Order: sequence, then C-alpha cells, then structure tokens
Amino acid sequence: MNKIFSKIGSRIEKTPFKTLFVTIIIFALMIVGAIKVNMATGSETLVKTSNEAYISNYAMEEEFGGDAIMVLLEGEEEDLLKLDNMKKMWNVEERLKYNEGIFTLMSPASIVHQITDKQGTEIKKQVPDISDGLGELGDKLTEIGQELGSKELPDPQAVEEKLDNLMKSMDPSKLMDDMAGEQEKELKDKFMTMGNGLGEMGQKLSNIGSELASKDIPNPKMIEEKLEELSGISKVFDELSSGQDDLAKGVTELGGGLDTSSAGLKEISRQLGQMAEEMKGNPELYKKLNMFAENIDKSSAGLSMMSENTGKLSQGNENTSQALNNIGQKLKQELEEMKKALSGDGISSEELKQMSNGFITMGENLGDLSKGLSQMAAGGSILPDSSNVFSSLKGNIEKEVSAMKDNLSGGISPDELKTMSDGFITMGENLSKISGGLKTFHEKSGMMIPYFPHNQKELENILYEDGNLRDIFSDTIIDENHMMIMIKLKGNLEDSEIDSIFNEVSHAMEAEDFDVNFIVSGKPVLDSSLRTEMKSNMIIMVASAVALMLIILNLVFRVRWRALSLGIIFVSVIATLGLMGHLNVSMTMVSMAVFPILIGLGIDYSIQFQNRYEEEHSVKTTLVQIGKAVGLAVLATVLGFVSLFASPVPMIQDFGKMLTIGVIVSFIGSIFLLMPVLSARDTVAAKARDFRIKDYEKAGPIDKFLRFTVNSVIKLAPLIIIIAIGLATFGLIADTKVGVETDIETFMPQDMDALHDIHYIRDIVGSTNQMIIFMEDEELLTEDNLSWMRDISKQARTEFSNKIVDIKYIDNLVENFSDMEEINFDEYLEIIDNDIPESQRRMFISDEKDKAVILMNVEHMATTELQEFVEGMKVMLEDAPIKTSITGKSVLDVEMVKGLTDGRLRMTLIGLGLVFLSLLILYRSFFKALVAVLPVVLIVGMSGGIMNLLGLKYTPITATLGALVLGMGTEMTIMLLERYLEERNEGKDKRRALFTTIKFIGKATLASGLTTIGGFSVLMTSKFVILKDFGLMTVINISLALMATFIILPSLIWILDRFIVSDKVKKAEYKKVPQE
Repeated sequence: MNKIFSKIGSRIEKTPFKTLFVTIIIFALMIVGAIKVNMATGSETLVKTSNEAYISNYAMEEEFGGDAIMVLLEGEEEDLLKLDNMKKMWNVEERLKYNEGIFTLMSPASIVHQITDKQGTEIKKQVPDISDGLGELGDKLTEIGQELGSKELPDPQAVEEKLDNLMKSMDPSKLMDDMAGEQEKELKDKFMTMGNGLGEMGQKLSNIGSELASKDIPNPKMIEEKLEELSGISKVFDELSSGQDDLAKGVTELGGGLDTSSAGLKEISRQLGQMAEEMKGNPELYKKLNMFAENIDKSSAGLSMMSENTGKLSQGNENTSQALNNIGQKLKQELEEMKKALSGDGISSEELKQMSNGFITMGENLGDLSKGLSQMAAGGSILPDSSNVFSSLKGNIEKEVSAMKDNLSGGISPDELKTMSDGFITMGENLSKISGGLKTFHEKSGMMIPYFPHNQKELENILYEDGNLRDIFSDTIIDENHMMIMIKLKGNLEDSEIDSIFNEVSHAMEAEDFDVNFIVSGKPVLDSSLRTEMKSNMIIMVASAVALMLIILNLVFRVRWRALSLGIIFVSVIATLGLMGHLNVSMTMVSMAVFPILIGLGIDYSIQFQNRYEEEHSVKTTLVQIGKAVGLAVLATVLGFVSLFASPVPMIQDFGKMLTIGVIVSFIGSIFLLMPVLSARDTVAAKARDFRIKDYEKAGPIDKFLRFTVNSVIKLAPLIIIIAIGLATFGLIADTKVGVETDIETFMPQDMDALHDIHYIRDIVGSTNQMIIFMEDEELLTEDNLSWMRDISKQARTEFSNKIVDIKYIDNLVENFSDMEEINFDEYLEIIDNDIPESQRRMFISDEKDKAVILMNVEHMATTELQEFVEGMKVMLEDAPIKTSITGKSVLDVEMVKGLTDGRLRMTLIGLGLVFLSLLILYRSFFKALVAVLPVVLIVGMSGGIMNLLGLKYTPITATLGALVLGMGTEMTIMLLERYLEERNEGKDKRRALFTTIKFIGKATLASGLTTIGGFSVLMTSKFVILKDFGLMTVINISLALMATFIILPSLIWILDRFIVSDKVKKAEYKKVPQE
C-alpha cells in the first residue's frame, strides 16, 4: 500500500498543475449530475419494492388511484351553496379534467353536473316520441286545413232547418216510445197468456179445496196427482220475472247510449275550444267558436243527467223481477211440502180440512192476480212513466238549439273559412318543421354538453329533496360551513408530476377568485411542501455548516491556508451530490443529513493530510506516512456505512449509499485536489518555503491540555476502562427501553403551513388517513361476495369502532343512486352499470369487475396502535372467500416500523463485524483490531443510555447512529493508533510515543472532531424535528468519540502495548521512505 501512495505522491510533486487540472475536469463532470438529483418522499422510500405490502399497494393504486388532493371550502351556507360559487368550482374541474395525472374529480359541482347530465339523458330519450307526436299532429292539422279549404260554406238557413229537424228527432217522449214500443207489445202478450193460465190454476185450486172439504179422507195418491198438476205455476212466475229483466236491460242500454252521446258532445266541445285558442288573431271567429263549445258542453251535461235517470228506471224493473221470482219460489216450496206430508201414514181429518182451506185461498189469490195481469195487458202502457225524468230535457234542448241558431244568424263568411283553413295548414307545417328539428337534435345530441343550472332555484331543486340535502352530496358537503373538492391522483406518480398537479390546482383555485375561503391540502400537498422545505433547509444547513466550520478551523487548526481543507471538502460534497444524480440515488428526508456528515468526515481527511504535509514538507512523504492510516480509516468508515445496506427501509439504504459515495469522493479529493494545491503553492511561492517549523512546533494551549490529558490517562488507565465498560453496559440495557417514533408528521417542520392545513382538515372531516381492503376475484359482483363485503364492513365497524371513522364501498354508491328502498340483485347490477358515473364507480370497482376496494377512513394513530390494527384486520380477513389484502399508506408505515425496530441492532452488529474483520485481516493482530474497535463499541453502548436519559426516540435517521458512530469513531481511533505504532517502531518508549502521537495527530484529530461537531450542531437548528434529534445525538456521539480517542484509546494502548507492539518489527521499516 505504501508503494501505491509513494507513486501517487511522486506524480503529484512532478506535475501538480496537470494533476489538479485533470481532477478538476473529473469533479466538474460529476458536479453536473447535481441537477438530476430529485427529492423523494413516496412509498418507495419507506419499504422495499419487493415487500408484499408495497406490491399490494402498488397494484391497488394502479387500479384505483393514489392519494387525493383535498380542497376545503369554508364559509356561510348561503355563500357555499350559491350558484356563483358552484360555477366557480365547476370551472376549476373543467380546467383540471385534461390533466392525465388526475384519476377522478369529485365535488358538489361535479355531482350537480352528473344529475343534470342524467336529466338531459332522460330528455333525449323522450325527444323521438315528442317529435313523432308533433309530426303526426302537424299532418292532421294540415289535413283539416285542406279539407276546410276544399269545401263550400254551408247555407245558414239549411243549417237552421237541420237543427229544427234535430229538435224534432230528439223528442224525449217519442224517443222513449221508439225504444220501448217493441218490448211493451211483447210483454203485453206474455201478460195476457200468464193471466189466463193463472186464472185457470186458481179455479183448479178452488175446486180441489171444495172437493177435499166435502169428502172423507181421500186417497193420498189421488191428492198427490192433483198437486202435480199445479207444479207448472212456478214456471209462470219465472216467465214474469224474465220479462221484467228484459225490460231492465233495455232501459240500461238506453242509458248507455245517452252516456256515449254525452261523451261525444264533450269531446267536440273541447276540440272547438282548442280551435278557438288558435284563432285568437280573429276576435269575431274566436268568440263564435267559444260560444259553440260552451253550448255543446251544456248539451253534453243534459244527456249525462238523462243517462243517470235511466239508471233509476232499470233498478225498478230489477226489483219487480226479484219479487215475482220470490213468489214463484215460495209457491213451489209449499207444493213440495204438501207432497212430503202425503208420503207418511196418511192425513188426519184436521190436516185435510186445513189443506182444503189452503187450496181455496190460493185459488182465490191466483184468480185476483189473473184479473190484474189481464187488465194490464188490455189497458195502457205497462212501462213506468218517464215524463218526470224527461220533463225538463226537451226544454233544455230547445233552448240550446235556439242559442245555436242565433249564433248561426251571423254566419261564417267564406273569407273567414279560408283564413281558418290557411291557419290550420300553417300550424301543421310549423309543427312538422319542429318535429324535424327535434329529430336532428336527437341525432346530434351525443355532441352536446349537459348544462349547469341557470338559476339558484334550479340548483336548490337538485341539491335538496323534501327540504333535506340529498344523500349523494354527503361525501362532499361536510356540514353547513364546509364543502370539499376531492382530486384523486393516479397511483404511483413521480414526485415531479405530483408537484406539477399541486401547482395547477392552486393556480386554478386562485384564478376563480372565490368569495369563500379555501385550503388546498392532503398528503400529496404535504409531500410536495415537504420536498420544497427540504431543498431550502438543505441549502441553509450546508451554508451554515461551512461558515461554522470555517470559524472553528481558524480557532483550532494552526497551519497555513487553514481554510483550504474546508474548500476542498465543500467541492467534494457537491461532486458527491452530482454523482448521486448520475447514479439516480434520490434525496430523502433522512439523506439530507448526509452533507453535514460528509463535511465533518471529509474535513478530517483533508486536515490529516494538510497537517502531516506541514510537518513533512513533502507530498510523497506525507502520503507514504499517513496514506495508509487514512486509507484504513476510510475503509473502516465505508464498512460501517455499508452495514446500512442491511436495513429493510429503502431511505436508510440510500443514506448508506450516499455516505459511502461521499466518503470515497472526499478521500479522493483530499489526495488529488488538496495535495496538488499545496505542492503548487510551495512551488510557485518561493517565500512560502520557509515553513516556520519552530512556530508550528511551538506548544500552545491545546498542546498543554492534551499533554495533561495523557498524563492523567496513564495514571488512571485501568479505572478509566472499568468505568467506560460500566457506562456502556448501563447504556445497552437502557437502550432496550428507548421507543421508536415513525409518525412522519412529527419529523417535519412543525410550523409548516401544509402541516397545519392537513391537521385542520382532519379535525373537520374526521380523518385524512385511509386503510384499504383490496379484493381480487374473477367475478366480484356476485350475491355471495356482496354479502361478505357487507358482513366484513359491519364486523370491522363493530370491532374497531374507536379506530374506524367511516367505511365506504360499492354498496354506498348504489344506495345513493337508487330511488328504491329494496332492490333485487339484477337491479343492483343495473344501477352500477347504467346509473353510477364512471368517475365514481372506478373509485370502488374496476371496469372488468375483478378488483374492488373497501375504503376505511381511520383515526390518526401511533405506530404501535396502527400495527395492532393492521394485524387485527389481517386476522379478520383470513377466512375471506376471495383474495384480499390490507393495504394503504398506513400499512407501509407499519412495515417501516418493523424495518427500523428489527434492523437497527442488525445494522450495528454487521458494521461492527465488518470493521473488526477487515482490521483483523489488515493488521493480522487481534489486539490491534480490538484496540481500534473497542472504544467505539463502548461509545455505541453509552449512546443508548444517553437517549434514554434525554427521553428521545429512535427515528429512521437516529436508528443509523450505531453504524455512523462506528464508522466515524473508528476513523479517529485508527489515525491515532497508526501514529502511535509509527512512533513506537521508531524506537520511542510508550510514554514518549504516546505524547508525540497526541501532540501531532491529536491536534488534527481534535480540529477535525470539533469541526465535525460544529457541522452537526447546525442540524440542531433545522426546522425538521427528525434532523434536530439526529443533530443532538450526533454531537453527543462525536463528542464521546473524541473523549474515547483521547481517554479510552490511550488507556487501552497503555494497557495492551505489549500485545500490539512486536520486538520483531524493525524500526528501520518505519524510518525508511521508499524512493523511485
């Protein structure tokens, strides 16, 4: 290794300017990549892309979109729901709808538009029917007009004569006679026949009665034969009843005819009224048509009354029929009872007498009935007198006809008839044109855009139903004073795309000049603001660190051009940033701490080289003497940082990559930038060759302090080691009690507007965090699957009522868009396919119906609660009939917690193992490797105890402290150990070797250590809480590393000197400087 450094030193001394120029070119090319560096805050910074949670979340976001930008509008209810405000919201959506990064847009305005769109669709469906109806009406009007135009005007005198004839033909008495004449004649014939038959039967009954009374008990058989002859009497009554039924039927038919005539006249009256309305332009004709219509309407009313009266006649006939039927049935029943009485043991004298009297009485009654029927047949009309019913009808009709004749007296002129004809034709043509226009409208309706309500009343009709806000607005109108615009972004967008959308949304809202207050927020906005804050904060930190380090260097580093090392390392840091851009390594909230660390570590390499150059006055000698030591320190540091690659958290891995790249670049810069500049300086400036060795070696306050420290260490070495081990043991035990903080919101600047906004919205809405049940199946919309979704939603609400704010899935949309309380499965599917807008449907179920989500809005929880909730949901979903997974950004936070808690100790142990193993291989001595590593191990142990005492928690960045302290602390111990071995091998005893080591290497180590502390102290002023805590702990740990370098390490060297210094090593090997 010394030969390599010797050749490099010789090349630099021979061609310092050429070496410097080439190095500058290389570094410039690296620096160009700085513009490619991007700030990353997405899911890929929290968990590995191979993690199941990430894969599930990625697939879900690809199908259902990612996080949403939320725009909260706040004001009075009348202002929020004002038409002007709604139009402004709609204008914002119109501006944003063409942005390809937006998945869906939903606001009260978009829902209003959806409703008007649906109404427009329904109207479009009716247009063809309206068009056909108007076309048909137009054709008929044209036909009427043409018919009127083709006919001559009738003679008014002829019309009057026809009306007189009509009056005569409508004589009610004559009409009644005509309708009932035939029926009356037929009934009279039947009554005459029935009267003769009844008279004959009466006579027979009387004879039977007399004969029974004059004789002894007759033969029952003979009586029974007599009774059988009388059985035909019941048939006579049946015929009478049937005649009355026929009469009732005729009267009913008369009433029906009158009712039909009344309806016809009513329709004619209505049509004349419509015609009159169309002829308003001709007042005279308009008046006449209206008079015609009124008169005909009155006639219709009269006929309707006549129809009602005929109903009463019909009812009377029906009653008479029923009475005759009852008499016939009664007589038949009595005859049957007599027959039964004869079938017994005969008839007693009393019974015979009783029968005789009964027959005589029946005979007399039938005789009277026979006379009555004969008189009806021979007398006048047998129908009821209808004079009362029709008494007023004739007068009314005569009155109406007279009025109509008066109206005709003026007559309608041929010109008026022609005007009417032309009017009908024009009306028909216009309606036909309207019909054609409607057909064209329907054909082109697909090109038309649904309108937005034109006035406040229309808007309120859409917003409210029965005085209450419609359920469909419940997701966007939060309460009386708040409403929301939800802008759901496409899933897995690049950070630059999210920033662009956020800016576009902000500009769109500002451009509309809303009369109410609004806040643009949501996780995408918070992340975007965070990235902006990271950039500005990083610039401030780097500038502050450089300024502070410059002050410290001027105070503690007593060499020429003492600020040169800081300048070199600043260039190296920028080159590191550029190389990150070339390698596509993103900047995260954790990796912001890279720059103070690199400045602190890099300055140490430059200070060590510059300090040794001022001592040796030769680039070659400097590199040979210290190159190996610095190289070993760099190797140990890199191995410590490589352990960060073992973390399952991607942003910790990126942090490790950046530190590894930065350390190597800083080491290269210290050799190929710093050393050529020093060589060129001394080559060009002759006077600068006076190195003022005496001033350099003159003891100062720092030297005296270090000498006092060494004397104390030598005296108390064993006690120091015991105390250090005790403190480290206590720290390791206390470290197990240190918690983990992974709430990303607590890491951010707490005064950041975007953070305040999202907290404010969370208080109003209830939740801004979501957990998602992601479901997959070949056909999700089956009755069984929907039933399972309902059950699991209900179960989740019950078991996690204190954590779940709200649950939404496809059922909620169907309920909002359904007008029915209960629907069957087919109706359910029809609503999904036809009624729910695609923009809303896609939020819950894919177009292929094979993927769906249940969205759970959850409370903002600590990571431990969140982890318990996720585990509980996973258990709940174990028996699901379909493929399910619990996902969302909150689940990724849980995975990050696991990575930090499980990976922190592993990272430290891996780093420790790598450093110790590499030193063991290079030193080929267990004790040398132990002496270099043990002080750092003790520091790591103490660090946990200090965190516990300060009440701090591990964060994604403080979890790396073990590996960082291992890398940085080992660099200090190796530098000091190497110089001590160098001095010992030159023949100095251990006391003198220790003093010399501390004097020369100690000053440089102290200067670089204090400079590093200064750089990290800048982190304590950062607005990022995560960096404040990290800065505090790093300052403490670097301070402990300095103490370990000047107290614990000298104590170990003093105790283990005989194990690390071998008598076999020749002193000349360390004195000799290789030559070319």
